[in-house]
Amino acid sequence: MLSLIHLSSYRSIYALILLLVYVDDVIITGIEPRVINELVIALDSKFALKDLGQLHYFLGVQLHTVPNGVLLNKKKYIEDLLHRLDLGDLKPAPSPSVLYKQLSISYGTSLDDPYIYWSTIGALQYLTSMRPNTVKRVLRYVSGTRHFGLYIQHGSDLSVSTFSDADWEANIDNRKSVATYCIFLGGNLVSWSSKKQSVVARSNTESEYRALASAFAEIIWVQQLLSEIGFKHKLAPVLWCDNLRADALAVNPVFHVQTKNIEIDIHFVCDQVLSG
Repeated sequence: MLSLIHLSSYRSIYALILLLVYVDDVIITGIEPRVINELVIALDSKFALKDLGQLHYFLGVQLHTVPNGVLLNKKKYIEDLLHRLDLGDLKPAPSPSVLYKQLSISYGTSLDDPYIYWSTIGALQYLTSMRPNTVKRVLRYVSGTRHFGLYIQHGSDLSVSTFSDADWEANIDNRKSVATYCIFLGGNLVSWSSKKQSVVARSNTESEYRALASAFAEIIWVQQLLSEIGFKHKLAPVLWCDNLRADALAVNPVFHVQTKNIEIDIHFVCDQVLSG
């Protein structure tokens, strides 16, 4: 549960406190240390608390303070997962999937006991938002990236920029495409997705345009969140797409037989473009 609390205990201070609560674990952060301390004291008067000090580890995520920001990674989570599977010496792989090899539900041999597979998939879904592909290959990939992390830097740049793409007919079993996007707030990656589309796209343009619509919806959510916590949008968000026909449709909604089945997405994206 994520909560935003506005405190005005002092005439000269308007503090914004952010609380992240998961069962009995709580993160409290804000811009005014004195107000944070008062909140901790107030909570301690109502509940039994143990103040662990500066944040270092939370829900499998390690936090390292670095110059001008913080670095988030899951090194311990990865090592615990590999140890549990007795794969501590697994050879690292440079990518989570094998290049130029498409997977199918008809490939491979079913396991006698699928529990280990199911539990590993569940752990990987928490560890990364990437498609699980062949499980051992992904484990090799995360084994080689255990020291990598997500760098979040300080700064006043609140411009929103997004990169959108689609892999047309990526799934050879049902020919559905995979849509992806990455949203940056200034230089910080704040939201990302790689997800199989719910319908079959009849053209590359259609799959790219559906990816655009999904990215626009997430951009709107990010902007609304920024507005709720008091940050105004000085610059219009920028959405990057590498498909020229999808770009053209975003500013000129000309309908024809190839695009009539995505008219709702076209109207939605065009409305966002015209409104800035």
